[in-house]
Order: sequence, then C-alpha cells, then structure tokens
Amino acid sequence: MNVRILSFKKHAIACFSALCALFFSLAACVNNSPPGDVRTVLTVADLMADHYVGWAPVNNAHFMPVGPHASARHVLEGTLSVPEFEFRVAVAATTYAPPYVLPGAAVFPGVDLEVFVQGGSLVPVRRGIIKPKSGSNLAQIIVSPGKTWSEPGDEGFSRASFPFTLVNAFSNNSHNGIATFLFDETRVSSLRVQIVQEAANWAMLDMWGQSSMTYRAHAVADRIRFANDFADERAREVPMRSWSELKALNGGQSISPIMHKHGSREGVSAAGLIVEGVIYAHPCHARYGDYPYCRQMRHGVYSVTKTMGAAISLLRLAQKFGPGVFDLRIANYVDINVDHDGWDKVTFAHVLGMAVGVGYKSPVRDPLRFQPSEDNSTFLNWMELLSAEEKLSGAFDVGGNYPWRPGEVARYDSMHTFILSAAMDSYLKTREGPDADLWDMVRDEVLRPIGAFHVPIMRTVESDGGRGLPIMGFGLYLTIDDVAKIAGLLQSGGKHAGRQLLHPGKLAEALYQTESRGLPTGGLGEDHQYQLSFWMKPFNDNRGCETWLPKMVGYGGNIVMILPNGVTAFRFADNHKYGVHDLAVAAHEVRPLCRK
Repeated sequence: MNVRILSFKKHAIACFSALCALFFSLAACVNNSPPGDVRTVLTVADLMADHYVGWAPVNNAHFMPVGPHASARHVLEGTLSVPEFEFRVAVAATTYAPPYVLPGAAVFPGVDLEVFVQGGSLVPVRRGIIKPKSGSNLAQIIVSPGKTWSEPGDEGFSRASFPFTLVNAFSNNSHNGIATFLFDETRVSSLRVQIVQEAANWAMLDMWGQSSMTYRAHAVADRIRFANDFADERAREVPMRSWSELKALNGGQSISPIMHKHGSREGVSAAGLIVEGVIYAHPCHARYGDYPYCRQMRHGVYSVTKTMGAAISLLRLAQKFGPGVFDLRIANYVDINVDHDGWDKVTFAHVLGMAVGVGYKSPVRDPLRFQPSEDNSTFLNWMELLSAEEKLSGAFDVGGNYPWRPGEVARYDSMHTFILSAAMDSYLKTREGPDADLWDMVRDEVLRPIGAFHVPIMRTVESDGGRGLPIMGFGLYLTIDDVAKIAGLLQSGGKHAGRQLLHPGKLAEALYQTESRGLPTGGLGEDHQYQLSFWMKPFNDNRGCETWLPKMVGYGGNIVMILPNGVTAFRFADNHKYGVHDLAVAAHEVRPLCRK
C-alpha cells in the first residue's frame, strides 16, 4: 500500500512538473513576440505598478522605442535609488547544465545610480563595478549608457532604458540585462529589469522583476567633465557593421559564417571579425530576442585577461622601464613563505608563459599534462579567497618543485598569474611610489589613449576597504569595442597615434613574429604552443598556406585571435567549444593569412 502511494505521489509530481514546464514554455513563447507599431508591453500601467509577477521575461525589443517616438519630454539629472529586490528565476529552456544559484545571487543589488542625459543618451556617472549598499560580494553591477525617448501613448511621461551587467567578487561570469522606467521632471516609475543572456553555463537562468525606486533631481557634480568624456567616448567608438557587409571585402562573395547562436548547442554571446578598424559582427543573440545594446554588452572573458590584462601590463612596464622587467625575479617583489626554493629563480616572463617549474599538477614531463582546465577543487577553493594576502598565501601553499627548472615545461595555473600581478604592482611601487597602482597605470597610459575609457577588472576584496590587487588570471569585463581597440594596438606593434605604448620587441616575440617559440602544450585536442600568454595554433588551408595563429583563450570558449593578415577574430561563449577553424577560415576569406 505504501509503495503504491509513494509511486502515485512520484507520478503526480512528475505530471505537475511537466505541466509547469509546458506552461512556462507557452508563456515564454507568447512573451517572446516582438513589438508591433503600438506599445502593448511595458505600458505606463505596467511600469507604474510596484512589482511584476509575470511568468516569463518579454522580448528585449520592448525595452527600446516602439512605434512612432520622439526625444524625451523632460530633463533627467540626479540620483536613482534602487532597493535590493529578488528576481523571478526560471531555468532557461535551452540550458544543458544544472542551475547553480547561490543564495543572494539572484537579486538586483540595492544601488544609487547618478545619471544625466546628453544628446538622448542616458549616461551613468559610475562606470566600473559597483558594490551594493549591503556590501554583498555576490550581486554587483556594471551600468552602461542607455537612451531616453518619448512615445505618444505614455500620458506625458518620458522613457529611458539602459544595459547592465551583474557580476560578483568570485568568478568572471557575467549576466547581461536591460532595465527601463518612465520619468518626468520630479517622478519616476518602477524599474523593470530582465536578464536573458549570460556567460555562465552552470547558471543559464532567465531572471526578471520590477521594483519601485526613488529619484532625487540635482545637478551632477563636475558634469561638464563627465559630458566631455562621454562625447569623446562616443566620437571614438569603433565603427560597427553587420556580418553581411563583409562580402564587399571579398569581391561580393559572402564570408563563411562563424558559430554565433545562443542556445543549448551554441551558447555564443557575440562573434565577428575586426578588419581595417571596423567591427563586422553577428547580432548579440539572447533567448528573448537579440540584445539591443550589443556594443555595450560586457563579456566575462576569463583567461583572455591573462593577455589583455597581465601581458598588456608587463609590456607597458617594459616600454617604460626597459625589457629587463621580463627577467625580474618574483621573489624580489613578493614575500614568499614556502618550504622549498622553487620560486628563487622564477622570473616575470616565466609566470606569463606558464613555465614556473612549481605547482600541484602532474610531474610527468609530457605536454599533454599542460592541463588548461581549472575546474577542480584546488582552484575553486582558491577563488573563494577574497583578500590579496589570502590569495597570495593560498597560491604559494599549493604544490612544490617540479623535476625541471623554470622555463622548461609549461603547466597552466591562473593562481600564478595573480602572483605575477602582485609582483608587477610591487615593482611599479618601487619606481613610482607607494600610491602607484598597476591597473591605474594601464588605464591611464594604455587604455585611455586608445579610447578604451571604461574597462572594469576584478580586484581582491580587502577588509579595510582598500582597492585590492587586480586578479589578472581572470577578471576583465570587455565590450566588443574594447576588444577592437586593444587588438588594434597589438596589431600595430604596440604603437598608437605615433606613440609607442607597449614594448615592440617583446610584443613581437609574444606574437610569434621572431624566432622565439613557445612551449608545447598538446592542449585543446590540437598541436598548440604557449608563449607569453598567447596560445599558438597551426593553420593549413591545404593550398600552400601554413602558418601559426596567435590567440587568447578564456574558459567557456572565449576566443580572440590576432591574425598575421591584420584581421582580428573574436567569439565570446560559454559552450566550452574551443575550435577556431570557422574564425580562421572567415578571416582567410577576407584576406589571405599567408603572404605569397
């Protein structure tokens, strides 16, 4: 009898779950319809409500102008105060991994957002990683410029929307969302938000919600400077065109598409080529319509940070103080308390090239043991350490000497890149004083000159409220525009507008433009090499073109390739597909990878 009752209960639960899944699927299908000429979704009535309890998100296009529209009717300048509120959460229909949501992670953080409007753009004053009022390390936010407008059916109100990215202090995953609200001179509606795109295959979640908020109108301090900076930022945006326009560079023939869909099999956020200073991209796909702020979408790129963060930093130090910085020893700039001497002769270059000679992985001298995957308990436990002191101690405490010397065998370890970050920061302080900061130097002397004004990076979390150290093994949140500008600097030998920003000789070495060669890895199922944070992949078109393709690789399938034909190829994804044949072929069709 009990067995029958238990069986009946299990069957009933299974049927109820199936009905719920069907209901959510139908609701999602209805809500995913794009808007027509008249707004029927996110109406004044909808946004004036205190909350939203709908069964699914809506098509992303509803967060943008619908039908006839005009400039905003009102001025918006002051502070929006948003309380912390919980999202409604549904496992994405396309998910292929179980959801992983820590308590407190599925919330919109409580924040004060100071904003102003310029030329129809909604401009946030704070552009980096914003910690919420509660101090939570799980739900932090990056806010990017949006837009304002008015629609005839909005009862005299104006509208605004803006893109944002939810991040945390532990991992480099990113959840890109959109927010919208109504406003007049003194009032604002509730804030509606939704997230239907992410770089986190363990948490492929649809999240949506709505909360009341308050608005305090006031003049933004130093507004003229912020406005001038924003105008400069917009003026220096890299031109962005559709993928189909590439055929004009290929004699009218279409370029082979690259994997770019977002879903259970593709999981790609953005993909394209950068040719002669122009971005040619597929749309930024999401589960509820294309992401309308594709240029502002921020991608957690994981180990691409090792190049666009750590390598750029060391190349800048080399340009300022001479290439000898590559040969500086870690032990002279970081306190090391271990029971072996393995770190005594390790240089900055050894760490950047993943050839430290110290570690916890296989001691067998075999390139197949390079082991780029870091989905293991040792590394995951280290990620949970927040302060610089804890991270350094944890990184040094792991493993011991290998039976080879530094520089002889490659073993991948992101914890070592953090040690390099600490050492580079310490060295910079010996040259420029205790207030010098490594990432501030890169920001002011490299990124801003090339027009990459806002490039957030993860730092350690210090109990005294200090800024912490950039982690560098992962942690950059890049836009396509950022990638185009940094890649352009690398393609030009580290020179911009007549100024040498990065050391040209060491950059050429990293890009395989000299006789120097990296260490074999056998990684990712192909014959790869690794040198100064760049992977090298052999290419053969079977028509006489054989060459090496430098690339950056980040966890999940994030790829940036600095190709020898001057083209840069990129794909940001979380599907764990690391093959780059489609990227290489597309770039080869635009311009041959080999010189004849």
